[in-house]
Amino acid sequence: DNRTRSNGAKELFYLKHIYANQRVLYVVRSFNLLQYFPKEKWITKKMINNSELIIGVSKAISEKINAEYKTNKTKTIYNPVEPLSETENKNPPNEKYILYLGRIEEKVKNFTLLLNAYKNSKLSEASIHLKIVGDGPDVDWLKQKIETMSLSETVSVNSFTPIVFQYLKNALYLTLTSYYEGFPRVLIEALSVGTPVLSVHCKSGPDEIIINKKNGLLIENHSVEALAEAMNRLAFDTELYKTCKTNAQDSISHLKMDAIGEQWANLLNNKQTRS
Repeated sequence: DNRTRSNGAKELFYLKHIYANQRVLYVVRSFNLLQYFPKEKWITKKMINNSELIIGVSKAISEKINAEYKTNKTKTIYNPVEPLSETENKNPPNEKYILYLGRIEEKVKNFTLLLNAYKNSKLSEASIHLKIVGDGPDVDWLKQKIETMSLSETVSVNSFTPIVFQYLKNALYLTLTSYYEGFPRVLIEALSVGTPVLSVHCKSGPDEIIINKKNGLLIENHSVEALAEAMNRLAFDTELYKTCKTNAQDSISHLKMDAIGEQWANLLNNKQTRS
């Protein structure tokens, strides 16, 4: 069950009428557990008790479920890296750029931190742009904020496009500044095409993907100064950048589709225990 499951009454209905006498595996894809369990703990505990297993897509999620709901019925299976469509871009960007790719929603993604750090970095002076690619409820707000901060010459907002492979492949590196995540697929997508990543240490996922100074940089969250410094370092420290780019693809070899698929197959065939 991959659904978000915040409606307690709906989940009680599912337990009684749909999942009765069924083998149930709940999947949790966010560190914000209230997206996947009702706020009524007694309902959540009933769901857990009636399930075979709870699958967290990061170790931190599994550990939080165990602690929050006093259970040990969890197992971690990471999101796989899926091959990206190598759609050709007939007009690739000429400028150097760093990239944000994903949903445009301030309360989750913290664009305020991203823009403030970029403005305080040396990237714009070096003509290294920031490209933001995605859609969401805060597109207009974000465009206005960029204009208000006088960043329009080097920061752009672009709608999501099928040529996402080219955006990732041509980027200097990818950035992530979220308040919280689950196991951010965009990080492994970037690494899969050889692009280093720079992320804040949010819960959860980045610290289970990024090997600091090996395939990217992992820094403290909510610090404009730390993020600006990391932006500069990954852009201008040639040896560090070369190391991260060289290691990018191999660093996520354990997340290939066949490896993750085998874990799911073993689980469904009752061959694998919790871990």
